[in-house]
Amino acid sequence: MTQLRLDLFDRRFDDLVEAGRARIPNLAPDWTDHNLHDPGIMLMELLAWTAEAQIYALSRMRQDERRAYGALLGIAPHGPLPAAGLIWPDAGNAAAELPAWDPGTVIGKDAAVRSAKPEAPVFWPIDNILLTPARIEAVRTRHADGGSEDHTSANRRGGAGFEPFGAAGDPADVLELALRCDGERHLLSGLAFVPAGARLALGVRVGVHTGDRIQAPRKTADAVLRVTLVSEQGRVALPLAADTTAGFMQSGVLLLDLSALAQSPPLRQCRIDIAAPAGFARAPRIQCIEPNVLPVEQSMTVQQEMHPAGSGPDQVVAFDQAGLRFGPGAPPIQVELAADGSLQAWEARPDFDSSGPADRHYRLDTGAAQVAFGNGVNGALPAADAQVLLSYAASDGAAGNVPRNQHWSVRGVSGVFGVNLDAMAGGADALGFDELRREARRRVRTEHALVTRQDVIDAALALADLQVARAEVFIENRAPGHGTVLPGTLTLAALRARTPGDGSQQAESPRWLEAVRTRLAERLPLGERLRVIAPRYVRVRIAARLVAMPMEDPARIASDARALLRARLALTADRPGASVWPFATPLSAIHVAAWLRKLPGVERVAECRLYQDDASAPVQKIILPRIGLPALDSAASEIEVQRRGTGKKS
Repeated sequence: MTQLRLDLFDRRFDDLVEAGRARIPNLAPDWTDHNLHDPGIMLMELLAWTAEAQIYALSRMRQDERRAYGALLGIAPHGPLPAAGLIWPDAGNAAAELPAWDPGTVIGKDAAVRSAKPEAPVFWPIDNILLTPARIEAVRTRHADGGSEDHTSANRRGGAGFEPFGAAGDPADVLELALRCDGERHLLSGLAFVPAGARLALGVRVGVHTGDRIQAPRKTADAVLRVTLVSEQGRVALPLAADTTAGFMQSGVLLLDLSALAQSPPLRQCRIDIAAPAGFARAPRIQCIEPNVLPVEQSMTVQQEMHPAGSGPDQVVAFDQAGLRFGPGAPPIQVELAADGSLQAWEARPDFDSSGPADRHYRLDTGAAQVAFGNGVNGALPAADAQVLLSYAASDGAAGNVPRNQHWSVRGVSGVFGVNLDAMAGGADALGFDELRREARRRVRTEHALVTRQDVIDAALALADLQVARAEVFIENRAPGHGTVLPGTLTLAALRARTPGDGSQQAESPRWLEAVRTRLAERLPLGERLRVIAPRYVRVRIAARLVAMPMEDPARIASDARALLRARLALTADRPGASVWPFATPLSAIHVAAWLRKLPGVERVAECRLYQDDASAPVQKIILPRIGLPALDSAASEIEVQRRGTGKKS
């Protein structure tokens, strides 16, 4: 009988060893001992034994085994992933006296959102969004020390952005949004009552984009935001129904629950206060924040799609909508049968081997996008006059990744609603068994356990949302009783992104360091210890007096000298390949003078002094601790340039 299944086990241990031994003379001519006692031959036999086992398993791995191996890496087959994004109200409408929509407009989750690109799929809102006529009149930060900072002019699309909670992300700071309604309108104009489940959406666009998709918040790095509505009638807490910004760490929306305003009087002027009592892993920076931003997702929900049950055993019913979503994160698939005036829910099973004649079980075939029923012996047989009702979600996957700056129309709103400032992203096609294998190989290469020092460093630098700009690993060897660190503990000195030479931005907060440690600890081998600390910064001030060559501009030389010192003493690289100051490397006045002497236009360095921390006396050399770096205080440093033979300085 001919074997139909392809047999890939066509090479044995002896074949592999002989193939390897035959290549030795060409690859390693100096290797002349090919006998069994040679360590190289022993290693080759070990590799041949491993390869033989892998080849044997290659053609004999079942689907359940592939699922199990994928699960070890946190991968499971899934249906298409929906693209998601934000649609910002049209800039022309935002600048107008009154918005384009009618008062009290609520965009429901079933409202189709279409792009001007005819080939783009349809999107839907992720929640019921209430469009308010209120506009933001002012944006301010109220600092803990009583001071305030106005961001109204900076709060615009495409601007440089601002730090809503200061450079340190102080948990006591409050972001204030002053809202105003024009004319006779108020916050809830057109509504006799607040519809149940309606949300007020505040769109937040961050200055640094960290991913392709609006992701769910990470518990280890997110701030819990507290939102309060302040008016003449008092203060009302507005619960957050959802926060896709992950605590202002990425672009997204704050969906505010307005049920507390059901009995409130008309509010024409009010203020929304946003605070983070627990603080931030890093100080957020945003470009703009606006109301009425529409969060959408390319995922369609189908409720009780009707199919006739038919007659006979082993009935199969296919889903009408293409792009069935299943797997982790997908809404559950529901199969119901309507017969004799009653509605029966059926349960999914991987097979009918253990199903009895009365068990209402079905089998889901995700590859063929259909459900199968039993034969009356293994699994119940649907009634001949029954109707099969399928409830599920579907998506077009990668086709939903629409480029940015597209115009969108929304059902229920006349004209163009707005534009997506960033691309609709995150859409992906279904992950089958072939794709699962490719994804598993990728994760083994890029998301493996952190074994070596370089593994830890690379993983830290990959934390884009935390903006880790530099990392270095040190191994602690102190014996018990000589400090709190146990022997063998990995110490990671991490630096966040900063402006070179800016000494006011140096301190890494304990919350930021703990967020980095928590994200890396989950990938460490069992029993490994890791602590993440900030470098020991030593404040450095430089006072230098330079003599310029004839016909040279002293002001230009002074500017070049400051730029040179910032580049030489940079703590983090501002561009790929840029040099940074090594840990624990001493800094001497002789080295600084040599740098300045090589500047174009400098004849000589008349004087060069170094000052450490707040000391008033200069030092010739600054010795840095083991995990220490020099922090150049550029503002306090003095660079004087004078012409030769004159006393004029710059």
